[in-house]
Amino acid sequence: MAPGDRTGNGHADLIARHRTTGELRLYEGTGPAGEGLGNGTTSTVIGSGWTSANRPLLTAVPDAGSDNKADIWTTGGDGSLYLYPNLSGSGVVVGTDGWLDFQAIS
Repeated sequence: MAPGDRTGNGHADLIARHRTTGELRLYEGTGPAGEGLGNGTTSTVIGSGWTSANRPLLTAVPDAGSDNKADIWTTGGDGSLYLYPNLSGSGVVVGTDGWLDFQAIS
């Protein structure tokens, strides 16, 4: 996911989910156009339990609220739609039932 500048350093960042472990990782951009992304040694784990069974679909947006931080929208294995404002907590259910039928949310 490419949420824009998640860290506030003025450079584009990347958020990725590890396919096996379900870790959500932040790759901080170090150059003006996102250069420096993809170096596994510099990633930071920002979440766990984000397996494809638990959170099948996910996407990031630059800011769904007004805190100037990236937010994540995701479907849940329970069929609900969740919003993770500023990637915090367990998420807020913003839609119930029927979200497992979607193939993409971005």
